[in-house]
Amino acid sequence: MVEQTADVETRAVLLAQGGDLGWVCGLLAAHRDAILAHWLDAATAQPFHAGHREHAVTDHIPQLYDALLAYLQRGAPPQQDPGAPLDDAAVLAAAQQHARSRLDQGLQPVDVVTEFRLLRQELLGTLRQHLPDSVPTGDIIAAELLLNDALDGAVSVALRALTDLIEEVREDFLATTVHDVRQPLSLIKG
Repeated sequence: MVEQTADVETRAVLLAQGGDLGWVCGLLAAHRDAILAHWLDAATAQPFHAGHREHAVTDHIPQLYDALLAYLQRGAPPQQDPGAPLDDAAVLAAAQQHARSRLDQGLQPVDVVTEFRLLRQELLGTLRQHLPDSVPTGDIIAAELLLNDALDGAVSVALRALTDLIEEVREDFLATTVHDVRQPLSLIKG
């Protein structure tokens, strides 16, 4: 039993340490297509896609979903630490690719974050809807903690990728501007 005087974070970590996430991995794998279809419907309904389903379609969200599932599977055995989600190359790559493709489409960083939040909503909603009665509280907490950490990590990576891309565009613009200004000045000096 977890001591009642411990702070919330400590209690959550202690409850989750022995969690068995095998049921979570099985549940999310079994409902993969439905979760992605619901995500696509929710993303399409957002104002930044203006009801155009083709704008919301992307290969990066299924890749991110599969990377998150693999991440959770590494943490499925009790007492197994899957590591930090940001250290996972597949989660990192899918989040970066999704963010870059969305920026190229003209979406704002807040729109990309909304898409990741919609994925979190679908994942956690599916867990709650299909939660077996026999699942221990520690397993539920462990599952939600890992999913939230992984998706928070994906959001952070996506925002970093967007920031990097914006910085690249800014640097290119400044380099071009400086070159264009210097060229006539060099001709005048010559």
